[in-house]
Amino acid sequence: MDRGARGPRASAAPLIFTLLACTAPPDPSTWTPAGGGPLWSEEVGPPIPVPAALAGLDWLADPSAWGWHGTPAGRADRGSLGVGNGIVFALVGLDGGNTISNAIGPGYQADTGFFPDTTLVLAEDGVPLPVDDTDVQRPRGTAIVRVRVASGALDLLTTDVAPPGVPVVVRHVAVQNHGDAAAEGLTLTGMDAEVTRGDRTMRASCDAVDIGTLAPGAEWSTTCRSSFSSDGTYVEDTDAREALTASRAATTAWLADAATLDTPDPKVADLVEGMLVTLHTQTTPTGIVSPMSRYTSGWLRDSEGPVRLYLRVGLHDDAAALLDAVFATAVAEASISNSFSLDHDLDAVELPDDPDTFWATAAFMPGRNPVEAPSYPVLLHGALEAWTGVAPDAQRAAYLRACLERQQVGDAGLFPFSGDETWRYPLAAATGEGLPEDVGWSANSAMLYDAAASVLDLPGVGTDAWWSGDYWAPIARYGDLSLTPAPYEDVAMQPLWWGAAGDREATNLDAVVTYLMAEDGAVGSSPMMTGMVQGYFLQNVSRLHRDEEDLAFAAIDRFATPSGHFEELHGPDGRPLDVVHLADGLGADVPARYRPWEGGDVVAAVFDHLVGLDPVVPRGRVALAPHLPPGWPSFRATGLRVGAVRLDLVLEGYAEGLVVRLTRDVPTPWVLALSLHTPAARVWVDGVLHEAEGSTSTLTIPWTDTSLEVIAEAG
Repeated sequence: MDRGARGPRASAAPLIFTLLACTAPPDPSTWTPAGGGPLWSEEVGPPIPVPAALAGLDWLADPSAWGWHGTPAGRADRGSLGVGNGIVFALVGLDGGNTISNAIGPGYQADTGFFPDTTLVLAEDGVPLPVDDTDVQRPRGTAIVRVRVASGALDLLTTDVAPPGVPVVVRHVAVQNHGDAAAEGLTLTGMDAEVTRGDRTMRASCDAVDIGTLAPGAEWSTTCRSSFSSDGTYVEDTDAREALTASRAATTAWLADAATLDTPDPKVADLVEGMLVTLHTQTTPTGIVSPMSRYTSGWLRDSEGPVRLYLRVGLHDDAAALLDAVFATAVAEASISNSFSLDHDLDAVELPDDPDTFWATAAFMPGRNPVEAPSYPVLLHGALEAWTGVAPDAQRAAYLRACLERQQVGDAGLFPFSGDETWRYPLAAATGEGLPEDVGWSANSAMLYDAAASVLDLPGVGTDAWWSGDYWAPIARYGDLSLTPAPYEDVAMQPLWWGAAGDREATNLDAVVTYLMAEDGAVGSSPMMTGMVQGYFLQNVSRLHRDEEDLAFAAIDRFATPSGHFEELHGPDGRPLDVVHLADGLGADVPARYRPWEGGDVVAAVFDHLVGLDPVVPRGRVALAPHLPPGWPSFRATGLRVGAVRLDLVLEGYAEGLVVRLTRDVPTPWVLALSLHTPAARVWVDGVLHEAEGSTSTLTIPWTDTSLEVIAEAG
């Protein structure tokens, strides 16, 4: 035998067969699904029934998993649910029962204050009936708030909505008698007022208020309205059914363009939808998302939460519209300001002929130190370009350069505080040294500047002055530049939050866990903390695939208010702080509630934790790091968006491994960096065995087709 000629040929076929047999992917249908772990606690009561007068609107009885049941003692125990259409706005339920507070209109700029609270009260023979129980709910897919106030056998049901395009909050009211005896002498009180604020007036009234006798099993209904006017003309004949239907249609149409989550835990999917509704109700016709509790106005830094969340759920046009409106307002005011009016006619704004000269001479951070907030437009435009591939034009580029180059950089690259950072008071409480701008230089201002400089390909200044060797301190004290003796949550987690990743970031996160994390995954260093802190932490530990990410995810539920919000300030128990509310509407609510910035940031972090989508569209690179919380057998994210491409993700967990399925509507050449969070022994991509890089199973995959399947066998 000529072994040199015939031996290899004779053995080739069996060898190839053996290799294919050994590397064929397993069949996940034979695997054992994960499951049985803890879900977020669900405390919302049974659906508020649909009144007979609204029969057929069955979707009103499909409440979000976020709501509250019972009689909370005060605002700190209640949630905040809003109705708004860009013309009028109001909060419902935060100040008890069906109370409408923070009412404003026409227009969202509250220079002359909000209108006073109004509460609809059920009375018998002129005596208000005591409240035994309360439910406050938002039907899914709507910007509608429903309240049930129980008084003995009587239920007072209110359904509030701000229908599209009209300056009125419509309130459908029903009273039901569930008892065995007739209730007599019944009336409604509390919505009969006319109040003026500057050139605006609110008229609160009901079509009828005298109920009289209500037989057992009977129902009585009416329609009330809070109508707003600046010219003496009021909307007083809006039909409640039509208003509810029109509002739901508008909200549903807007939400239809957003990505959705299908999760084993309804609270998670409802958290995302609820926060989107929260942003939508606080959006002006120009596109600015305004914090409508306490403040109103537009704010450079408050745009962050909405833009981050909009990009992750595929609402790229809304993110762009917000940033366009902030820019146009800056042109209108000839100022890059910490906050700005919502009352400009942005359609009439004319762009400068010489933008470089215009922005060099425009006002810059009037009333504040010229640092910190102007970094946000640069960072957010950078994020918009990464997700959409659309770069700023010459006009916008000049504005963004001014946002960065006109900041006050001190000697040796030291930055002051702007003097308006939300977390200044909590930091002062944590250090015991007074307000930080009186103590030293700000690491946060430098961190934001450096992150923004990288967007514009400009040199940064570095953060060495605040680096202790183990963590970034928030303050380098004046004089000797000595550092505060611990990391501070809002500052320490900024580098990872904005995309940096290196040895210092990992070491710093070790310190955050050591100094700031409680056993339950909550993070904080003082008697009060900002509402976005838990989102920062979840995103940080998820980016580095740390063991704490599951604890941090669980803590989101405990940190949220009953309505699924994250407010301006929270206490160490996670509940929102609530110090001041003045029913006349003229005093500031402190701290603010129903927050778009904090809430947008936290829910964006939830998306980052579950989906982990991070594209760089201009370079054709997409990173994906999906994560399955303990106890979840699977979840689906539908309608994700990268540039013009829509993307669906299915993640399945098994005792034997993990399956990732991706589909998209356009076959685009991407370089996909897929990180599986957990080690894998072997990984197949579309049936082909791949080598994983490192213990977190990171794969670099050229992807040109419309679908992709990854099967990871547990290590």
